[in-house]
Amino acid sequence: WNLGCPAPMVTRKKRGSGLLPYPEEIIAFLDRILPELPVKLSIKTRLGLNRKDELFTLLPQLNHYPLTEIIIHGRLGSQLYRGTSDRDAFAECIKHSRHTIVYNGDITTVEDYRDLAARFPEVNKWMIGRGALADPFLPGTIKGNQQTDKMLRLQRFHTDLYDSCREILSGQSHILGRMKQIWIYLSSVFPPEQKAWKKIKKCRTEEQYRQVVAALFEKNFTQSP
Repeated sequence: WNLGCPAPMVTRKKRGSGLLPYPEEIIAFLDRILPELPVKLSIKTRLGLNRKDELFTLLPQLNHYPLTEIIIHGRLGSQLYRGTSDRDAFAECIKHSRHTIVYNGDITTVEDYRDLAARFPEVNKWMIGRGALADPFLPGTIKGNQQTDKMLRLQRFHTDLYDSCREILSGQSHILGRMKQIWIYLSSVFPPEQKAWKKIKKCRTEEQYRQVVAALFEKNFTQSP
């Protein structure tokens, strides 16, 4: 159950993190659906919508429910993705919950993960969101897997994603809009001087887009480790 979405169009409707200021409604919902729910339930959340004590208040009440885990992103909903994840507040959350707690927020490098793992030895589950979009090989690198043929694998992933979007979406503006969203993050894989995101953002047709993407991958094959 996603109680973490910070998008204003969602929070204004008391959904996502917009529901966190109303713990009584969250508890009432759990009381209603859990007896009839045929699957297991986990909760993804933020520290609150506007105040960290919103989650501090909710967590002890959740102890009475059979949740598989609680995934905590260490920001307020009102922050969107500004600032940094609040590790001190996450540490406080652990004290208030008997559930398995999963850490989420600002894991973008192996060093980030190692620092967090050293600080929170009691945590053994980690969620990587935007960090994996920017570097799809990050989870494997953290696990110690050897990452080879990165550019070739990345190109194949992009091709599969693009082809799937063309199958299910209608109109090139819709397709380009969807693909540009992932390039906001994926562009960081390419050297800054190549200005990958700037080039992608300027594309107005699929033909332009395919040419720019092909040129980016071709230029980087010889540089791939």
